[in-house]
Amino acid sequence: MTVDGAVKGPIREWLMANATGGRPVSDDQPLIRDGLLTSLMVVELVMFLEQQFGVVIDDMDVSEENFASIQAIAELVDRKRA
Repeated sequence: MTVDGAVKGPIREWLMANATGGRPVSDDQPLIRDGLLTSLMVVELVMFLEQQFGVVIDDMDVSEENFASIQAIAELVDRKRA
């Protein structure tokens, strides 16, 4: 799935401000596996995504697969916006 940069950009900025200490993150970098996202950060990221993109992310959507990378998160947002 091709995801618009308007979705990935804000996600990347949030991650750099809240998870990576300002270090850049590639679209495919494994966020959970590399220890960049903790469970608490995922909750904070969900709140950000809901506010930023006007989507509702259900508890069932909060999975390692959906939050594995910027690409996966952006695809989740796109599915929720559709």
